Amino acid sequence: QNGSCTAANSSSATITITPTSVGGTISSSAIVCSGSNSGTLMLTGHTGAITSWESSLDNFATAGTPISNTSTSQAYNNITATTTYRAIIQSGSCASVYSSSATITTTPTSVGGNVTTSAVVCSGSNSGSLTLMGETGSIIGWESSLDNFATAGTSISNTSTSQAYNNITTTTSYRALIQSGACPIANSSSATITSTPVSVGGTVNSPATVCQGNNSGILTLSLYTGNIIGWESSLDNFATLGTPIINTTSSETYNNIIATTSYRAIVQNGSCPSVVSSPVIITVSVPPNAPSTNAAAACGASSLTLSASSAFNYNWYTNATGGSAIATGPSFTTPLITTSTVYYVSASDVAGCESTLRIPVNAIIATLSIGGSLSGVDTVIAGNNNGTVNLSGENGSIVNWEFSYDNFITPGIIVSSTNQMYTYSNLTQATYFRALIQNSPCSSIYSDTFNVVVLPPISDELIIAPGLSPNNDGVNDDFIIINNTGKKLNLTVFNRWGNLVYENDDYQNNWNGKSNQSENRGLPEGTYFYVVDVGSKKHSGYLTVKY
Repeated sequence: QNGSCTAANSSSATITITPTSVGGTISSSAIVCSGSNSGTLMLTGHTGAITSWESSLDNFATAGTPISNTSTSQAYNNITATTTYRAIIQSGSCASVYSSSATITTTPTSVGGNVTTSAVVCSGSNSGSLTLMGETGSIIGWESSLDNFATAGTSISNTSTSQAYNNITTTTSYRALIQSGACPIANSSSATITSTPVSVGGTVNSPATVCQGNNSGILTLSLYTGNIIGWESSLDNFATLGTPIINTTSSETYNNIIATTSYRAIVQNGSCPSVVSSPVIITVSVPPNAPSTNAAAACGASSLTLSASSAFNYNWYTNATGGSAIATGPSFTTPLITTSTVYYVSASDVAGCESTLRIPVNAIIATLSIGGSLSGVDTVIAGNNNGTVNLSGENGSIVNWEFSYDNFITPGIIVSSTNQMYTYSNLTQATYFRALIQNSPCSSIYSDTFNVVVLPPISDELIIAPGLSPNNDGVNDDFIIINNTGKKLNLTVFNRWGNLVYENDDYQNNWNGKSNQSENRGLPEGTYFYVVDVGSKKHSGYLTVKY
């Protein structure tokens, strides 16, 4: 009021009171998978205006990174590092304040890692452990699968890095389940334990009995499971270690074995232990000894029966080696044969093995017995005498000799001699000789009869034959001088012209009519003159040579 003026009001001034800035609360913190995430943070309970937002990788230990955003929501997307967010709030002229912070924690991406190591095992007899390496995250379990996870696996409650398996019978794959924080679960690589069937040795076909040193055959393995890694042979049916045979096929050949031998195959399937097949025995039959035989004989053309013994069976042949058997059995009847023929027989055993030798068996066709002729000194002086009777021209064997004093009117006296020449001595009377001949099995027959004339004893010094007939008929073939003196004889012979044709100063009744002078040849028939000197005495006369 100025003076008396009416009082006037001044203009008014207003003091506006604004609420203190309140930062409020951000919701909500979260854990997310690094590089694969999104979300929105919300600010509530604040007082004042949102002037901006900030982010920090160190929870605002240092100044945050401004974010131009005045709304109550703040988005994040595919962050790869843990990040803290806050809002800046200012109410009027009040000092700006920060909201509470919210942290979006990132976790590394789940990495399944690798499971080691796959293996091949023997069905029902196995054990082992698989190991997980190189994973990122926590192991939340394992899985197994019989189809390599073509379908969902079977859960295994195991959060360790190793997974055991034991005596599985089916091929099985294993893997681990890994989760890193909020990241999706990752599967590890799988490891497969391949189950192979148990090795089965199978059966070798077929046992056999073979002949020693002459045999061959093929053994075949069947009903086995696995791979054939070799064969073995044994001479004691594997009572001791067998002898290895390098052969990985299902057949094994034997050839010319000489002793009973067992064979078997060695089979291994995968990692399973190797096993052996059932053995097969090849029994070696030792060839039997050669048989005993009986020949047969007949007189003249016949069909003969030959026989053999001491074996199981017999094979008959026409040859000592080679060729095919013409008959079997303990006896063999020949066809009609006209000459002696040799056949051969071998022995065979129950396995059909033959003896190494064929024994010759004679089928003898004998010709008729022929008695032959006798020759020799046919005249002797009774008493002190001796001589020989010679057999020739016979066919057969000498059974015995006989002599007789009556020309065999009565049975002769048998002499057990089979010599070609019969020697007699000191005959005192005329004696007849003959030989009995038999070409078996033909009937026996006598030779002709040889008569030795026995002259009475004489007192003459010499008895000189009148001549000789040197025609090799065994009679008077030599010039005979019976010497009763005991002295040496000197014989000279002359022809009718007085030429000396024979001379011997120690004559032994051995001149056969041949000259021993200029030519050694038979003298012509005729009359010759002889001179015999005995000591100081001389005897002479004529002799006749007649063929």
